[in-house]
Amino acid sequence: MAKAQTGKWALLLGLAVAVIAAFVQFAPWDGVLLLVLGLVVGAMNVGDKDATAFLVAVLGLALGAGAIGAVSILGAQVAGWVTVIVNNVVALAGAAALVVAAKAAYALAKE
Repeated sequence: MAKAQTGKWALLLGLAVAVIAAFVQFAPWDGVLLLVLGLVVGAMNVGDKDATAFLVAVLGLALGAGAIGAVSILGAQVAGWVTVIVNNVVALAGAAALVVAAKAAYALAKE
């Protein structure tokens, strides 16, 4: 399988796990799976020239995730599901950001 295809499928699978884990509890494996898939996404999907934009987007996602609790207008149960889904997506993106940041630091150190 090509590198781009592997990264694409890892991202789609990670998003599916993030949603499914809100409804079906399979802890701690959901966190481990999100971590591994996030590392694959970071290694295969984000190129050097996209690193800064990706890291800023992940930072915005992580900061915005705290505001998701304000959707309680939808009801406590729905707000709980939305919060868990967003937190899972942040975990996936955070693992990817770890790889992207490490690659960017390595590239800067090589110069």
